[in-house]
Amino acid sequence: MTGGGFESINPTTTQRIEGFAAASPAEIEIALAAAERAQRQWRATSITDRAERLRAAARLLRERRDTLATTISLEMGKPRSEAL
Repeated sequence: MTGGGFESINPTTTQRIEGFAAASPAEIEIALAAAERAQRQWRATSITDRAERLRAAARLLRERRDTLATTISLEMGKPRSEAL
């Protein structure tokens, strides 16, 4: 990949799956500041709200299970049955 960045390569076929641009130092600082703000908000969130948000995330993972398994299989070279 030119210009700096990262590529996801299928280890079985050596084909490129996707390319990702590298973040600049300024973009990294912005992301870190956003993560710090989000952590403070999370810390102030009630346990009931945290639990509901985690349940919602778990639902999304279950709904997207097949897509995630395919991606894991392609990126890691794992049999799809092991990625589920």
